[in-house]
Amino acid sequence: MALSGFFKAPPGPVGKKIAIHAHVSACFEDGNFVVRIDEENIHSEDKEDSDPFEDGSLWEQEYKGTIQMEGSQFQLLVTESTRNGQFHGLEPPEVLLGEKCEESGHVKLQLPFGGCSDAEEPPLIWLTLREAERPEGF
Repeated sequence: MALSGFFKAPPGPVGKKIAIHAHVSACFEDGNFVVRIDEENIHSEDKEDSDPFEDGSLWEQEYKGTIQMEGSQFQLLVTESTRNGQFHGLEPPEVLLGEKCEESGHVKLQLPFGGCSDAEEPPLIWLTLREAERPEGF
């Protein structure tokens, strides 16, 4: 079962931290993937002289790599990553897990969210993404 297409999650709260809103999208094509995660602390104050990635207001992540399918389950083997924000010195993940929901046109991904972390490790949270039209430039 091949995995292809563009998927996204509706923007909104992630996990138990309702102040953290995320925009998540994923593209699967020819055995490769790109996953983008943009998070924002909606209760943070705008400070003119501060960097929102350093003060815990914004997080950006992008992961690229190859897909390893096993039935409806899959692993995303991360070969390249870019992250901005506070991740407390932790390395980016090497593998992300997923599941294809064939009948509903959804995928579930287990993803790291920097804004949901209080200290040592960004939690891995399962999130459902729906098939969508691929935007220009993705």
